[in-house]
Amino acid sequence: AQGSGIASDLPNRLSHALGLTGPSVAVTTSCSSSLTAVHLASQALRRRECDLAVVAGVNLVSHPYHLALLGDLGLLGHGSGAAFDAGDSGWHPGEGVGALLLQPLRAAVAVGPVQGVVEATWIGHSGRTPRFPAPSAAALAGSLRAALRDAGLAPDDVGYVECAASGAGLADAAELQALQEVFRPRREPLPVGTVKPNVGHLESASGMSQLVKVLLQLRHGLVAPTVAAVHRNPLVDWDPAVLRVPSGAEPWTARPGFPRRALVNGLGATGSYAHVLLREAGPDDQAPGR
Repeated sequence: AQGSGIASDLPNRLSHALGLTGPSVAVTTSCSSSLTAVHLASQALRRRECDLAVVAGVNLVSHPYHLALLGDLGLLGHGSGAAFDAGDSGWHPGEGVGALLLQPLRAAVAVGPVQGVVEATWIGHSGRTPRFPAPSAAALAGSLRAALRDAGLAPDDVGYVECAASGAGLADAAELQALQEVFRPRREPLPVGTVKPNVGHLESASGMSQLVKVLLQLRHGLVAPTVAAVHRNPLVDWDPAVLRVPSGAEPWTARPGFPRRALVNGLGATGSYAHVLLREAGPDDQAPGR
């Protein structure tokens, strides 16, 4: 995923340097770029266009024009950077680089420890809205349902959601409204969080920071706390029976017989959506034929 510059340059240079001969693609879908890249890489692996895939996201603020433009558009936050803040609509840009190595499960377990299993991915767009690129909770809810359906999962099968939650009030409200609509049938409130208050919004690389956070949570069996605002976004009709934001680290438990599983959301500032469903690697994944 690459936010600016000559789009084909970075992935093609990496393919040249590493001797990789499969698809070499730059993805520019705004803030959903990293998760969209994971989707495309997963599809390429399933179609056997390649045997492994390196998926990376990079975000560098290399010129003050970028921040000036975000400021002119009213997209910059000026407060504490806490999540879901009622008085600070806008994001706090960050810089970062992240990369993942994806392989078919059978090949991955033969090489070394598997950090997590990608069960399903999905991408979409909000379509026609009253203004470009106004978020659509209804379109996002439809996209979330499609992702769950593609994985053969029910709302109770997901134990945590890593939200896009860039800090933009309307977009955050649409995401949370969609999550409440999709996960309302759950037996217990669903923990949701975001890494953005800790590292900033990495824009094109934000999905990488979100995925790494979830993989670390799976490794340690914990749900990390989210730095959330005391006075939360009034555009959201918060329903504590459906969603909750952990204020401290807590054990990540799953229903007996089910793996720990997370949904990671990416929302682009231009209306694009991307979702990745991840689960922990269990003993059954080591069985022959997986």
